[in-house]
Amino acid sequence: MFVPVVHWPGSWVKLDDAEQARGHLAMAHIMNSGVQDAALALHFFESVWQEERPSSRSEWELRRDLTKLARARLGFDGTEGHDQWATTVQIEVLQLLLQRGMMPADYAHRALFVHAKSFLFALDNAARALRSAAGMPGAPPPLSDVKDSWATHFPDLVAVRDTSHHPEDRLRGLGGPRRPPLPPGAIFLENLDGTVLSSTMANGEIGRVDISRESLKVASDLVNEALATYEWEGSPNISPRA
Repeated sequence: MFVPVVHWPGSWVKLDDAEQARGHLAMAHIMNSGVQDAALALHFFESVWQEERPSSRSEWELRRDLTKLARARLGFDGTEGHDQWATTVQIEVLQLLLQRGMMPADYAHRALFVHAKSFLFALDNAARALRSAAGMPGAPPPLSDVKDSWATHFPDLVAVRDTSHHPEDRLRGLGGPRRPPLPPGAIFLENLDGTVLSSTMANGEIGRVDISRESLKVASDLVNEALATYEWEGSPNISPRA
């Protein structure tokens, strides 16, 4: 498991205006939570990725044997009425799998996308907090440079996240609020090519976000840079704590 460490230079942002200080501290916590949530999502993504490599012959044989068992239990020999019995047999096989603590194949496949989107949304939360903090009163000037650096490293993050959150709009060819309809063509939603999650963005182009340790390392480094732009009071700390 890859655990990125976020360094807290202190426990309280030092600003003359206490309300501004509270606001910036809150944004710092959202940035940190985004990194930690992304680390957990990546851990689960990698775990499923390892498990979802081509099924072993023994698992394939088990599913075949369970299908035979289900047909025998239901009295279906496969010679007639296949369409009538197919769904019933599948339901019986599903129950037999669950009794053995096995996950349905479709769930195992979708689990990759669930964790990939969790990673995507976690980084997007951190990005939104960073952008908000950079525009708030009392923001240290270097924070804007960190925000720009994030946009450079993750140019498609926001747009891919928007598509994941609004797939119904993309499928209808809608580019989003205040955007023209998408040009005719194929619409891609949540494709995984290796560890790269890709989707059609609001501008009609394909956006990509790598669900990887490299992406998480960049994000955590930038959050550390963001926190280092502030003046702090109190004792330093790290996240996550042991």
